[in-house]
Amino acid sequence: MVSDFTASSKFKPDQLYEDILGKIQYQAPEVVKQSYNSECDIWSVGVITYQLLCGELPFGMDYMKNEDEIVKMLKGKPELKFEQDQWDAVTNECKAFIYLCLDNDAESRFTSDSALMNTWFKKKAPKAWRISKKQKAEQEANRLKAENNLKQFNAKNKIVEAVKAYSSCSDLTQKQKDKYEQIFNNIKGPDGDALSRKQLIENNDKIQMSGSDELMTDDDIDAFIKLADKNQDGEISLEEFIEGATEYERMNAEELLKKAFALFDKDGDGSIEAPELLDALQFLPNFD
Repeated sequence: MVSDFTASSKFKPDQLYEDILGKIQYQAPEVVKQSYNSECDIWSVGVITYQLLCGELPFGMDYMKNEDEIVKMLKGKPELKFEQDQWDAVTNECKAFIYLCLDNDAESRFTSDSALMNTWFKKKAPKAWRISKKQKAEQEANRLKAENNLKQFNAKNKIVEAVKAYSSCSDLTQKQKDKYEQIFNNIKGPDGDALSRKQLIENNDKIQMSGSDELMTDDDIDAFIKLADKNQDGEISLEEFIEGATEYERMNAEELLKKAFALFDKDGDGSIEAPELLDALQFLPNFD
């Protein structure tokens, strides 16, 4: 899917998919209904285009209280509106392009081929000398407003993801222990009882820590070994692996949380306004 490359995959033209992947704000109505094909990506393109031009999500999603409200909206027939001031400087051709991308009916929605042939893509941008100083000033004001909205959206998403990561590793559950044990067994093979640095480096693609889609580097492995190897014998036992993985994920989640907090803490005084934090965290599951 366009909105989440970690969930992307090849597709067969006649095949319908059921898995719900990607962030809810970028999911097409048919994804929520769990019966979709490649046309769901065109919807995601429409959402992203809308957001890039005005800095807010379409259908008022920025102001919805939780994911359930977004799902309810998507299962209905949401009406697309261009109410923000930034749209005054956007051409009707561009708005028409977004309309066609955000068609609730996947059958009549733009295909990738028709989108690329659209007039908005083919038309040349106006020459700079044709734009008056007043128009330039208005465009710059709209651009700055959209940019600020995007920054706020980015900050909100980062702090939500950081809180999720921190919450998931704050208490070691049996499910997490089972996950770590499975990773350990997949790396050590049938004959070993402990893991060496070489084994960890050679199998870094099997070490999937929560809150990260990136592979562990050699430096990451060394940092992990330093945490896990309590008796400093150069090898990691199952007990050490579980304990080390828990601590490693906690530290990473804490670092994520600090960085996300800093996006809100503009003056660096160590505190942020409660309404801003509440607005960001309301998308967490079961948020009180």
